[in-house]
Amino acid sequence: MRPTLVGILLAAGVALTCASAEVHDPAVERPSFLVIVADDLGYSDLGAYGGEIPTPNLDALAISGLRATDFYVSCRGAPSRAMLLTGVDNHVAGFGVSDGRHPEPIQKGQPGYEGRLSERVVTVASLLRDAGYHTSMAGKWALGEEPGNLPRARGFERSFVLHDAAASHWQDMRSAVPRRPRARYTRDGADVESLPAGYFSTRFFTDFVLESIAEARAAGRPFFSYLSFQAPHGPLADDERVSFSGRYDEGFDAIRNARLLRMKTLGLLDQSVQPYPGIPTVPSWSDL
Repeated sequence: MRPTLVGILLAAGVALTCASAEVHDPAVERPSFLVIVADDLGYSDLGAYGGEIPTPNLDALAISGLRATDFYVSCRGAPSRAMLLTGVDNHVAGFGVSDGRHPEPIQKGQPGYEGRLSERVVTVASLLRDAGYHTSMAGKWALGEEPGNLPRARGFERSFVLHDAAASHWQDMRSAVPRRPRARYTRDGADVESLPAGYFSTRFFTDFVLESIAEARAAGRPFFSYLSFQAPHGPLADDERVSFSGRYDEGFDAIRNARLLRMKTLGLLDQSVQPYPGIPTVPSWSDL
C-alpha cells in the first residue's frame, strides 16, 4: 500500500525553516501548505504524468505548479507516510516494518521496529502548530492507534481519520483488515460510532479539510493541511468499472508503452528510457 504524493505544496526545508524562524512577527507573511496523498496510486496514473485516466482537477494543480519527478517511497504505505510527515528515514521514525505485528524475531522490540510513530521523532504538523499554524488532516493515518499516536497527539488540531489499512469507502464502515469486521475512525481524537448518510470517503475527507482551512482563514492563521485519501486503494466502485469498460482491453504491455511515450513527450522521462522487461514468472498479456 504505497502512497503517491499527488499534489505537494510542502518542502521539508521550507516548512522547518518557517517553524524555527521568527514566524510570529506579523510583518512576515507565512505560506500555507496543503499536502495531498493518494493510496496505491501509480507514478504514471495521473493525466499530468502520462496516464490515460481522466484526472482534470489534479492535472490543473500539477500543471500550475511544479511537477516533481523523484520522490522516495518505501515499499509500503505506513513507512512512506512516516517519512513524509517527519522528514527522517522510516527506521528512525519507527517503521522498519510496515506495522508492529510482523517483525522478524530478531527485530521484535528493537528501536526502529515499533510499527508506530516513534517518540524519537517530531512531525512537521507539530512544528508548524507550535509556530502558530492551524493544522488539520483527513483520511488514512496508519501511524499508530494508541492515544499518544493519534493525530491529535502528533500535531494536528483537527482530524478525521481512518485507522484501518483498508476499508469500505462508504457508510457501512466495513474493514478490509482480516478479523476486524468494523473499521475504526476517530474525529479529533474521539472514536466515531457511525458515519453520516451518503458518506463517501474521498468527498468527506475533502470537505473536512476545506472546512478546516476555512477555520484557519477565519482566525487569520496560516494552515498546514494533510489530505490523505484512501483512494484509489480498493475497493473500486461499480460505476467506475462501467465507465472504464474496454479502456484496458489492450492489456498492461500496451498501456505501459503508451504511458512511457506520453511521459517522454511531457519531458518527465528521458527519451532513452526503455520499458522494464517484466518479471520472468509473469506472462505477457498476449500469452494469458
